[in-house]
Amino acid sequence: MTENKRNYGIDLLRIVSMQMIVMLHVLGAGGILGHAPYGSPNYYAAWGLENLILCAVNCYALISGYVGIYSTFKLKNIVALWFQVEFYSLGIALLLYFLCPGVFGVGDILKSGLPVLFERYWYFSAYFLMFFFMPFMQRFVLGVSKETVVKFLAIVFVLLSILPTLVDSDVFYTMNGYSALWLIVMYILGAAIRHHGLLQNRCARFYVAVFGGAIACNWIVKFGLAYLSVRLTGAENAHTNVLLEYTSPTIIVASVMLLILFSRINLGKVALTLVKFLSPLAFGVYLIHMQPMLWTLFGEAPFAYLVELPLYKAAPWFVAIVVSVYLGCSLLEWVRRLLFKLLHVSALEIWISEKAYSLWNRLLARL
Repeated sequence: MTENKRNYGIDLLRIVSMQMIVMLHVLGAGGILGHAPYGSPNYYAAWGLENLILCAVNCYALISGYVGIYSTFKLKNIVALWFQVEFYSLGIALLLYFLCPGVFGVGDILKSGLPVLFERYWYFSAYFLMFFFMPFMQRFVLGVSKETVVKFLAIVFVLLSILPTLVDSDVFYTMNGYSALWLIVMYILGAAIRHHGLLQNRCARFYVAVFGGAIACNWIVKFGLAYLSVRLTGAENAHTNVLLEYTSPTIIVASVMLLILFSRINLGKVALTLVKFLSPLAFGVYLIHMQPMLWTLFGEAPFAYLVELPLYKAAPWFVAIVVSVYLGCSLLEWVRRLLFKLLHVSALEIWISEKAYSLWNRLLARL
């Protein structure tokens, strides 16, 4: 299998994953999970949804490997991504600095101007490092047998997922999935699924059933441990979230099932047009709504008030917030792309990448 034909089912997964990521941030950083009273309908709804959608980040990382396995390494790609990140990181920082005098300082501007060094966006920092290993990961997946890849992934699964989960500790410092190491693992897994056809000889019902089983396992463990913790100690402890990590076996399984399911989706004309429009905007949604200074401006737990509402009122508000954030950020990203096109920013990106290549080759020649 060597073709690089675009799979728009995967593009749909990119959109759905980013929508779920927005939900995760509204639940977590928004304060809903931390303020929902144990045993209340809002508690079970919030944590139930968290368990269901936590696989979104792994899905996004798997997509990188799935679509990138046959791609040619181009430095321009990371330069273009850097320009996009800088536009929002530094642009929003400058805007807030002047609009909110006294709230932010010069240090915030400096950190926003160097997003990788100051980890303004953990995913971009991790991806930035992973990007330069992509050619080597491609050679590995394309150059070895399916059996070798399966053995490699099995070892990784045991060491970086099963063992840390059993002891509920970040044994090998993957930062529970918030790291370049974990993105590299997901990239190789996504690439192997496509190139070697891993786990793709089953019917759709099988993948749906396995996904449902993984999520059901998460629910049982989360709510079961929470019940025992409250009964025995009077409070819920952190160990009740043992399966709520990107490195959790059940989260990995759920992610892989979604990747394979969406790769088989055939879209109609209307859906295809919508996916083609929204998919390139997805990463911009992340960059805009997760600009750290915006969350500082919003204050701690800005959406915690939802837990005080009855579930039938809180749920529509939650959906409205998520949809508004996603569509609003998508619109801003569309405008940004149009602006970059009008300013011919791509020409500058190409020039920078060519100069960087030239400098790198001269440095290597001196070794």
